[in-house]
Amino acid sequence: MKRLFRRDYNVFPWIVLLGLAAMWVASVRADEAIPSAALENSAATSPNLKFLPKSYWLAAELDCAPLQGIFNSPEAQRNPQYAQFKQMLQLAKAFTGIDLEKEVDRVTLFMAGDPDSNPQYLFVVQGTFDNQIVEAKLTQTLGKSMSEKTYKESTVYSRSEWSLSFPVEKTILFGKEALIHEAIDRLHGKKALLPAAVKKVLERTPGDHLIWAAIRPQVILDSRVLGEWREKNKDLHATLQKLECVSFAFSAADDGLLAKALGYTPKADGASQVYDYLKTRKSALLTQEGSNVFSASFLILSELNTSGPYVQGSFRLTAKSMEELWKTKVIVKPKPKADND
Repeated sequence: MKRLFRRDYNVFPWIVLLGLAAMWVASVRADEAIPSAALENSAATSPNLKFLPKSYWLAAELDCAPLQGIFNSPEAQRNPQYAQFKQMLQLAKAFTGIDLEKEVDRVTLFMAGDPDSNPQYLFVVQGTFDNQIVEAKLTQTLGKSMSEKTYKESTVYSRSEWSLSFPVEKTILFGKEALIHEAIDRLHGKKALLPAAVKKVLERTPGDHLIWAAIRPQVILDSRVLGEWREKNKDLHATLQKLECVSFAFSAADDGLLAKALGYTPKADGASQVYDYLKTRKSALLTQEGSNVFSASFLILSELNTSGPYVQGSFRLTAKSMEELWKTKVIVKPKPKADND
């Protein structure tokens, strides 16, 4: 954990860039409309969003319910490492007092601050565990290695790299102390509304998928680590900058993986401009001699459409999609021979 958030080891801009790439490698499918009304079980209903930092640039949530079924499936139990995995869960319970298989419903991650010089993180773990048991276990295990302070009636335990608090029943805050203080402030102050762009996107993002995420593309795309990429992809950078918020949702289907991306732009004709650019670029890549075979396959399995201020891309890796890919005819042009051959 410590290494992941080191300033010279910031991988999050690259992770988010991969997600944005999924939008411009999509193809057209007009019969898959973007939802015009809020989904009943949308990501916007997550109770952990009340802790969203003001300077956020990434919010992601893991739904632990599907994992419980996967971990206890007959296939998992036949894995040679299954016994070792169970042992690790028992050790985790002894250390934290939490049964990770049964007592954790969702884990939410927020990233905030400057992604180049001062990235900050906050994990919100919500479930059915007893805060008092968990707090007693952790304080007993970590002991004097943590300092203990009171902030607005909530106890905050801190070490040099992270802090820990239990301000809400059956909920744990873990991360940078500044973000924990901000989260506690939200509990004691007036209820904060979600930023308009985040609300519009997450209301149309399924909350019952295995993983969903929302990002502010401008922050990521302007980060120092992507400087060389921006120079080589000026048009793509300018196009993606039009999107104020982008969400992603990943789920396991019966026969594979499904992924969706939804972008929102408040500017007039912004979504159609993004759509037209991505559609044109996709077409150019598919017809360009020397294009990577893997990239071309990814394009065939992807879809894109637009409606109002939204652009939606999706990717499907299922048995049916692989069958369609197998039947797709591709012309491979041989490399021209050199004059001396």
